[in-house]
Amino acid sequence: RVWAAPAVLCNFAILGWLLGVQHTRAVLWLQLWMNGINMALDVFFVLKLRWGVGGAGLATAIAEGSAFILGMWMVHSILKKFQSPSLDRTHIWSPAQFKRLIAINRDLFIRTLFLISAFALLTIKGAQLGTTVLAANAVLLNFQLFTSFGLDGFAHAVEALVGKAIGIRDDIMYRDAVRISTQWAALVALFFAIIYAMGGRMLINILAAEPQVRSIAVHYLPWLVVLPLLSVWSYQFDGIFSGSTRSREMRNSMFASFAVYAMLIFVLVPLFGNHGLWGAFLVFMLLRAVTLGLSGWGYRPSLS
Repeated sequence: RVWAAPAVLCNFAILGWLLGVQHTRAVLWLQLWMNGINMALDVFFVLKLRWGVGGAGLATAIAEGSAFILGMWMVHSILKKFQSPSLDRTHIWSPAQFKRLIAINRDLFIRTLFLISAFALLTIKGAQLGTTVLAANAVLLNFQLFTSFGLDGFAHAVEALVGKAIGIRDDIMYRDAVRISTQWAALVALFFAIIYAMGGRMLINILAAEPQVRSIAVHYLPWLVVLPLLSVWSYQFDGIFSGSTRSREMRNSMFASFAVYAMLIFVLVPLFGNHGLWGAFLVFMLLRAVTLGLSGWGYRPSLS
């Protein structure tokens, strides 16, 4: 796995580039290839040859390496279709451009660190309320995970479309991309809320076997019914701001939202228990959208 690390990092860059140039089908095929190879080699190395954990690690390394080769071939094929006959290497190695790249990555790293910390804090405080509550919260977090799978697609789409609109400084394209993708994302969020309201108990029974865990999860299910309707806006704004490379605003928004979230947890959990914990998390997701929305109010690509 250590030797596969360079391929893993390169694959991140390749996937990001493919999304940026709106070749999402290539992203799908690349992911299917990598995960398919990984699963097939896991079966062969671990079950057939009985190489254990080492076999699993080798399978993943080979899958990542083969995905890197396939991804580079995809990039090369797409670049040949561009009008420019060759890459401008002086632009690629420009110190100013490299400094900007590092700054964007730094801001996004800090932003992601706070996001991971928010979920970690939810787990830590849930554990302090008891192992059964912790298990129920873990079941309910799968609902948020399912929601993110549905909404991330719209966030990636608006990210690529906004980036293109800003690149050519087209206000109309920018507004259309934001409006249409947000409308569809909101509809999908409403769909998730309805599914959780009508079939949430059934999903909990599928995800949890312990009766007490099921009972507690059902008790706190209403929070997860509301959550898609409020978290959809943070997903959309993340895509819009990522596409416009406004990473500093994303970092500051996440920091402010996390600070309020942490304070609310230490105030609400002693008063309301797990209800206070989920309430604080819901406010955190909403604040992410509000702070980014205020930062992006009135933004026009033609003036950037």
